[in-house]
Amino acid sequence: MGQLVNCRRCGRLFASAGAALCPECIEARERDFERVREWLDRHPRGTASQAAEATGVPLAEVTGFIREGRLRLAGGELRCERCGTAIPNGRLCASCAEELERAVTGSARGPASQGQASTGARRAERLRFHTRRSPDG
Repeated sequence: MGQLVNCRRCGRLFASAGAALCPECIEARERDFERVREWLDRHPRGTASQAAEATGVPLAEVTGFIREGRLRLAGGELRCERCGTAIPNGRLCASCAEELERAVTGSARGPASQGQASTGARRAERLRFHTRRSPDG
């Protein structure tokens, strides 16, 4: 059994196993998603604002579906959160996502074939061991 939390959408108390929404709100959100998806299937050039207005689903919810990658719009209504480029879905444009991934994985240093240390050597280089010394030694 999870811990008791308030639903982010309706405020009801429920036992959560990590979800921010109660089961009823999850179902309601899925119904909203299906309404928006069906509307966009019939109106492929529609915008998030038009979809929200036509379906009665709040614009923030429609934008959330797009940011999650569940929906894709023809026009670049969303903007990359890093550089501001128009994107069809998600949070980052492909360029910023790739750059961030390189930074996180450490591959920004370049491949081993360009005179860099091997992957194993780079990994060992990143490992640091810290030991506590006793006060008397």
